[in-house]
Amino acid sequence: LENYVEKKYLIKKPLVNNNLNLIYHGHLGVERGIEDLVLAMEMIVQKYPDIKLLLLGSFRTKQFENKIKKLIVKLLLGNNIIYKKQVSYKNVWKFLRKSSIGIIPFRKNPLTENCIPTKLFEMMASSHQIVTTDLPPIRCFVSDSVFWAKPNNPISLTNAIISCVESVNDKAKIEKNLGLIKNKYNWDLIKNNYINLFK
Repeated sequence: LENYVEKKYLIKKPLVNNNLNLIYHGHLGVERGIEDLVLAMEMIVQKYPDIKLLLLGSFRTKQFENKIKKLIVKLLLGNNIIYKKQVSYKNVWKFLRKSSIGIIPFRKNPLTENCIPTKLFEMMASSHQIVTTDLPPIRCFVSDSVFWAKPNNPISLTNAIISCVESVNDKAKIEKNLGLIKNKYNWDLIKNNYINLFK
Protein backbone atom coordinates (compact mmCIF):
# COMPACT_ATOMS: atom_id res chain seq x y z
CA LEU A 1 0.00 0.00 0.00
CA GLU A 2 1.23 3.45 -0.90
CA ASN A 3 2.03 6.06 1.71
CA TYR A 4 -0.11 8.88 0.34
CA VAL A 5 -0.60 12.26 2.02
CA GLU A 6 -3.66 13.41 3.92
CA LYS A 7 -5.95 15.77 2.03
CA LYS A 8 -5.59 18.38 4.76
CA TYR A 9 -2.10 19.13 3.37
CA LEU A 10 -3.39 19.70 -0.15
CA ILE A 11 -3.12 23.22 -1.51
CA LYS A 12 -6.52 23.94 -3.05
CA LYS A 13 -5.36 25.81 -6.13
CA PRO A 14 -2.02 26.37 -7.90
CA LEU A 15 0.24 28.92 -6.29
CA VAL A 16 2.01 31.57 -8.33
CA ASN A 17 5.60 31.21 -7.18
CA ASN A 18 8.00 33.83 -8.45
CA ASN A 19 10.87 32.49 -6.38
CA LEU A 20 13.48 30.06 -7.65
CA ASN A 21 13.53 27.93 -4.51
CA LEU A 22 14.26 24.27 -5.09
CA ILE A 23 13.88 21.60 -2.42
CA TYR A 24 14.99 18.03 -1.88
CA HIS A 25 13.75 16.54 1.39
CA GLY A 26 14.42 13.13 2.83
CA HIS A 27 17.42 10.86 3.27
CA LEU A 28 20.67 12.19 1.84
CA GLY A 29 22.60 9.25 0.47
CA VAL A 30 24.56 8.18 -2.59
CA GLU A 31 21.61 6.25 -4.00
CA ARG A 32 19.42 9.36 -3.77
CA GLY A 33 21.45 11.20 -6.42
CA ILE A 34 22.45 14.06 -4.14
CA GLU A 35 25.90 14.34 -5.70
CA ASP A 36 24.29 14.47 -9.17
CA LEU A 37 22.06 17.28 -7.93
CA VAL A 38 24.99 19.31 -6.58
CA LEU A 39 26.85 18.88 -9.87
CA ALA A 40 23.74 19.98 -11.75
CA MET A 41 23.50 23.09 -9.57
CA GLU A 42 26.99 24.13 -10.67
CA MET A 43 25.71 24.38 -14.24
CA ILE A 44 22.32 25.85 -13.34
CA VAL A 45 23.71 28.81 -11.36
CA GLN A 46 25.57 29.96 -14.45
CA LYS A 47 22.18 30.77 -15.97
CA TYR A 48 20.26 31.52 -12.77
CA PRO A 49 22.76 32.91 -10.23
CA ASP A 50 20.05 33.63 -7.63
CA ILE A 51 18.60 30.12 -7.59
CA LYS A 52 18.48 28.36 -4.22
CA LEU A 53 18.41 24.67 -3.32
CA LEU A 54 17.44 23.44 0.13
CA LEU A 55 18.70 20.00 1.13
CA LEU A 56 16.46 19.03 4.03
CA GLY A 57 17.16 15.77 5.80
CA SER A 58 19.75 13.47 7.34
CA PHE A 59 22.87 12.16 5.65
CA ARG A 60 23.23 8.40 5.49
CA THR A 61 26.84 8.55 6.65
CA LYS A 62 29.21 11.16 8.00
CA GLN A 63 31.61 10.30 5.17
CA PHE A 64 29.02 11.16 2.53
CA GLU A 65 28.04 14.32 4.39
CA ASN A 66 31.65 15.49 4.36
CA LYS A 67 31.97 14.66 0.67
CA ILE A 68 28.89 16.68 -0.31
CA LYS A 69 29.79 19.65 1.87
CA LYS A 70 33.31 19.74 0.42
CA LEU A 71 31.91 19.52 -3.09
CA ILE A 72 29.59 22.47 -2.41
CA VAL A 73 32.56 24.54 -1.25
CA LYS A 74 34.73 23.42 -4.15
CA LEU A 75 32.08 24.39 -6.70
CA LEU A 76 31.48 27.77 -4.98
CA LEU A 77 27.85 26.93 -4.32
CA GLY A 78 27.73 28.03 -0.69
CA ASN A 79 25.30 30.85 -1.50
CA ASN A 80 23.05 28.63 -3.56
CA ILE A 81 22.78 25.37 -1.61
CA ILE A 82 21.48 25.39 1.95
CA TYR A 83 21.55 22.32 4.17
CA LYS A 84 19.16 21.85 7.07
CA LYS A 85 18.97 18.82 9.31
CA GLN A 86 15.89 16.63 9.39
CA VAL A 87 12.79 18.17 10.96
CA SER A 88 9.52 16.63 12.12
CA TYR A 89 6.98 15.60 9.51
CA LYS A 90 4.69 18.42 10.60
CA ASN A 91 7.43 21.00 10.02
CA VAL A 92 8.46 19.59 6.64
CA TRP A 93 5.35 21.18 5.17
CA LYS A 94 6.52 24.66 6.20
CA PHE A 95 9.61 24.26 4.04
CA LEU A 96 7.65 22.72 1.17
CA ARG A 97 5.33 25.75 1.15
CA LYS A 98 8.32 28.09 0.73
CA SER A 99 9.59 26.23 -2.33
CA SER A 100 8.36 26.28 -5.90
CA ILE A 101 10.21 23.31 -7.39
CA GLY A 102 10.63 19.84 -5.91
CA ILE A 103 13.54 17.64 -6.99
CA ILE A 104 13.75 13.83 -6.89
CA PRO A 105 17.23 13.08 -8.32
CA PHE A 106 17.35 9.36 -7.44
CA ARG A 107 19.96 7.17 -9.09
CA LYS A 108 18.97 3.87 -10.65
CA ASN A 109 19.51 1.03 -8.18
CA PRO A 110 17.53 -1.85 -6.62
CA LEU A 111 16.12 0.43 -3.91
CA THR A 112 14.89 3.23 -6.14
CA GLU A 113 13.62 0.84 -8.83
CA ASN A 114 11.24 -0.75 -6.34
CA CYS A 115 10.30 1.87 -3.74
CA ILE A 116 7.73 4.61 -4.17
CA PRO A 117 9.03 7.97 -2.88
CA THR A 118 6.49 9.55 -0.53
CA LYS A 119 8.07 12.91 -1.32
CA LEU A 120 6.51 12.72 -4.80
CA PHE A 121 3.01 13.01 -3.33
CA GLU A 122 4.12 15.66 -0.83
CA MET A 123 5.51 17.80 -3.65
CA MET A 124 2.39 17.28 -5.73
CA ALA A 125 0.20 18.37 -2.81
CA SER A 126 2.40 21.44 -2.28
CA SER A 127 1.71 22.91 -5.73
CA HIS A 128 5.28 22.33 -6.88
CA GLN A 129 6.68 21.96 -10.31
CA ILE A 130 8.52 18.64 -10.06
CA VAL A 131 11.75 17.37 -11.59
CA THR A 132 12.38 13.67 -11.17
CA THR A 133 14.59 11.00 -12.61
CA ASP A 134 12.80 8.44 -14.75
CA LEU A 135 12.25 5.36 -12.60
CA PRO A 136 9.47 2.72 -12.75
CA PRO A 137 7.83 3.40 -9.35
CA ILE A 138 7.43 7.10 -10.19
CA ARG A 139 6.17 6.33 -13.71
CA CYS A 140 3.34 4.36 -12.10
CA PHE A 141 1.83 7.57 -10.72
CA VAL A 142 2.76 10.44 -13.06
CA SER A 143 3.61 10.86 -16.73
CA ASP A 144 3.24 14.27 -18.34
CA SER A 145 2.84 16.33 -15.15
CA VAL A 146 6.53 16.33 -14.18
CA PHE A 147 9.88 17.12 -15.84
CA TRP A 148 11.85 13.93 -16.46
CA ALA A 149 15.61 13.42 -16.26
CA LYS A 150 17.76 10.38 -16.90
CA PRO A 151 19.02 8.78 -13.68
CA ASN A 152 22.76 8.89 -12.91
CA ASN A 153 23.11 11.80 -15.34
CA PRO A 154 23.85 15.31 -13.96
CA ILE A 155 23.62 16.91 -17.42
CA SER A 156 20.15 15.47 -18.03
CA LEU A 157 19.14 16.61 -14.55
CA THR A 158 20.50 20.09 -15.31
CA ASN A 159 18.48 20.34 -18.50
CA ALA A 160 15.30 19.13 -16.79
CA ILE A 161 15.66 21.66 -13.97
CA ILE A 162 16.31 24.51 -16.41
CA SER A 163 13.22 23.52 -18.40
CA CYS A 164 11.26 23.45 -15.18
CA VAL A 165 12.52 26.88 -14.08
CA GLU A 166 11.53 28.32 -17.44
CA SER A 167 8.01 26.96 -16.88
CA VAL A 168 7.75 27.58 -13.15
CA ASN A 169 4.45 29.45 -13.42
CA ASP A 170 2.88 27.25 -16.09
CA LYS A 171 -0.06 25.92 -14.09
CA ALA A 172 -0.99 22.95 -16.28
CA LYS A 173 1.31 20.38 -14.65
CA ILE A 174 0.60 21.74 -11.16
CA GLU A 175 -3.16 21.61 -11.66
CA LYS A 176 -2.96 18.03 -12.91
CA ASN A 177 -0.91 16.95 -9.89
CA LEU A 178 -3.25 18.69 -7.45
CA GLY A 179 -6.15 16.90 -9.11
CA LEU A 180 -4.41 13.54 -8.79
CA ILE A 181 -3.86 14.08 -5.07
CA LYS A 182 -7.42 15.31 -4.52
CA ASN A 183 -9.12 12.51 -6.41
CA LYS A 184 -6.76 9.54 -6.34
CA TYR A 185 -3.52 9.66 -4.35
CA ASN A 186 -4.55 10.59 -0.82
CA TRP A 187 -4.60 8.83 2.52
CA ASP A 188 -8.32 9.42 3.03
CA LEU A 189 -9.08 7.09 0.13
CA ILE A 190 -6.86 4.19 1.17
CA LYS A 191 -6.84 4.30 4.97
CA ASN A 192 -9.57 1.64 5.19
CA ASN A 193 -7.31 -0.74 3.27
CA TYR A 194 -4.74 -0.39 6.04
CA ILE A 195 -7.37 -0.83 8.75
CA ASN A 196 -8.68 -4.00 7.11
CA LEU A 197 -5.20 -5.55 7.24
CA PHE A 198 -5.39 -5.61 11.02
CA LYS A 199 -8.96 -6.83 11.38
